[in-house]
Amino acid sequence: MKLFFCVLSWFLAASLSAWDLNTAQTWEATLAPVMQNENISQLEHLIVTDPATTLTQRAILGIAEHNLERKVPHQGWATKAVNTLTPLTQENLGDELEAILLPYLGSSLGLQAQDDFFPLTKLLEVNHAFSVLDQAVQRYGQFSYYPQLIRASVDMDVPSFFNKAGQAKEDLETLLAWRNTHPEALPSGALAQVHLLWGLHEKNDGHREPALAAWKLALQEDPQQVGAGKKAAEYLTRYQN
Repeated sequence: MKLFFCVLSWFLAASLSAWDLNTAQTWEATLAPVMQNENISQLEHLIVTDPATTLTQRAILGIAEHNLERKVPHQGWATKAVNTLTPLTQENLGDELEAILLPYLGSSLGLQAQDDFFPLTKLLEVNHAFSVLDQAVQRYGQFSYYPQLIRASVDMDVPSFFNKAGQAKEDLETLLAWRNTHPEALPSGALAQVHLLWGLHEKNDGHREPALAAWKLALQEDPQQVGAGKKAAEYLTRYQN
């Protein structure tokens, strides 16, 4: 048993040494404008005008298609996102980029399942989405916040009979404590999303005041309401009085 833990510690240390924080932050900065973009016309413009030939352009395309499906569902954007992201994640991207794109693929698969009219294939597609998201967390969750953040978002979207609320709570708790366990803090946009989801978790548990407090924190992190702050403001207006 002692040998097992020594080998495990060595493996985790080796993995950590292979993770380049500067590369990860460069990819985050490059993709942030599309990841945080919820403007339908701007996302459509990206898709129409960008030839999507370079690695960066293809990554932007897949994320834009994913976000369009969330904003304009049932228009086929999820399938396009899956078709863009699947071959990308099968390439030798480097861990720092795959840690972003693999969770987006998992989420896209979940969104694609929502478009499916057949219960059996819908269930298979949802389970495939869960598998990809779990794989992303297992591979990269100790280094990158994207796997847990996107998995928590998906887990909170699916019906309760999938029993994912507990896992979403654990992921969100990990992200709320990120500053204490990692050398870098979560960016404001990501932290706003975490507070938004935590507020939904509290609301679903019947805790109104903690939910309102979480949404206020989300709005503080995104006062311009370009991302999660907009939805947090809507929830505050709906539930505050």
